[in-house]
Amino acid sequence: MQQGHTENSLFPGYLASDAGDGAPQVESNGIVAETLQRMLIQTDGRRILLLPAFVDGVDVDFLLTVPGNVSAGYPPATVRLVWTAGVVEELQVSPASRQHDVVMLMSKNQ
Repeated sequence: MQQGHTENSLFPGYLASDAGDGAPQVESNGIVAETLQRMLIQTDGRRILLLPAFVDGVDVDFLLTVPGNVSAGYPPATVRLVWTAGVVEELQVSPASRQHDVVMLMSKNQ
């Protein structure tokens, strides 16, 4: 597997080319997107779990949407997190009613 332009990447294997025929692996972009999203945010029922499997020491800045269950009383939510040097710099949850569902799993401030 060639690493090419991804050799300095934190996760270099995701966007590698197939050395066999030289065609890029189209599914790699989907794999990396889903993997990184699940490392950043997951849901467990109504709980919104932040940084459940992220790499220690890496800063993040993301805006992601999580599913809801309107019939169970919690709508979909949008979460914005800026995490720098292990500290939450910014956390915004919309709608605000979902703020109490957020569980930070990796923080120096716990």
